[in-house]
Amino acid sequence: SIAGDFTTAASGYNIEINENITVADQVTFTNTGTLILGDGTDDILTFNDGLIATAPSSVTTAGTIKTSQDVLTIGAALTLAEDTTFDTDFNDDNTGAAINLNSTVNSAANAASDLNIDNGNGTVTIGGVVGGAANGGLGAIVVDGGGTLDINAAITSATSLAQTGITSLGADVTTTSTQTYTGAVTADVATKRTLTGSSVTFTAGLTGNAQDLDIVGNLVTGAAMSNIKVLDVSGTASLANSITTADALTIDGTLTLTGDITLDSTGNANTDIITLAAIAGGGNILTLDAGAAGTISVTGAV
Repeated sequence: SIAGDFTTAASGYNIEINENITVADQVTFTNTGTLILGDGTDDILTFNDGLIATAPSSVTTAGTIKTSQDVLTIGAALTLAEDTTFDTDFNDDNTGAAINLNSTVNSAANAASDLNIDNGNGTVTIGGVVGGAANGGLGAIVVDGGGTLDINAAITSATSLAQTGITSLGADVTTTSTQTYTGAVTADVATKRTLTGSSVTFTAGLTGNAQDLDIVGNLVTGAAMSNIKVLDVSGTASLANSITTADALTIDGTLTLTGDITLDSTGNANTDIITLAAIAGGGNILTLDAGAAGTISVTGAV
């Protein structure tokens, strides 16, 4: 246990902390060598007034790294040696603080380490590419605090992603399994977004910033999707609410209705196209609107 603020000297040496530690006040790592925080999943490193590690050449983590509802910032390239938890919701009362991962995030080669984040009501910012290194893909990414997830750089390789709060979708996300967005999703960058996974679930819907959206996999919705230019779903779709696009709307697999829905692509009369395969209605009402000059095509059984 260390009392008082703790700032390392700004020089090119390495720091390694491999056992449980508690620091009463803020810790700032200004060493420009490497920084290792934990060497096993049972390690718990507590930095009560926050953690700042922007100067080290790289940061490697394992176990739980937590603050007492204070900001946690890692600005160097981050490697998860083993499963890692970042926790700023110290009392588990959904009153947390921001977690900033400002550089790349990778698992140790072939480890597929999980990344668990409890941010309370704080914002999690992904500022560098996740899983982009050779064999550096992550395992499950779970953001369970209820605050915002701000994805500013691509998640290129992970097993799955689950986010409890709202999401600002500023980059593409690729997982080998599921993506689950429980809170509302907003595409916050004016460019096409691609989400690749076995299934992509928008429980509280999505607002598309008038840009194209590709779902490479199956789509599941619990609320409306709107303000999308072109929507292309390569797999099936299970829809509980409506979808509105300005141009084409395509679902390659079976469309299953879990509620009464409208598919509306009437934003541009020259390119309004709705293309569907088979439809399983389940007794629900499906309304299709491509406008007077648009085209509606259903190629499978209804």
